[in-house]
Amino acid sequence: MGFAIASGAYFVETNEGGMASLAKDSTLAAYRVNAATARYSRTLAAKIYGPHRTYGYAFGGSGGAYRTIGGAENTAGVWDGFVPYVVGSPVAIPNVFTARLLALRDFACCIRV
Repeated sequence: MGFAIASGAYFVETNEGGMASLAKDSTLAAYRVNAATARYSRTLAAKIYGPHRTYGYAFGGSGGAYRTIGGAENTAGVWDGFVPYVVGSPVAIPNVFTARLLALRDFACCIRV
């Protein structure tokens, strides 16, 4: 949020429809609430700051990265770009043995017998 303000931008965050939206339609929480909020935020920004080109970007990390990707794949003309980062995955480090083996290797190299 600080970066947005320092850059002369505004920052919008949603609750993605809340828990009730999951029971009604899974696409509401997946991307549709975020897309509707982004569209409305541009209308509101034009009222507050005057008519101008408002750029919009969706970003999210971990589980939010999946929602960012879902919005990129299922909406058109809402955002100018997407930044999913650190996409959560059950096969990502540290959940796999790679990190543990590397740590063990480094530890074993330091031990003098």
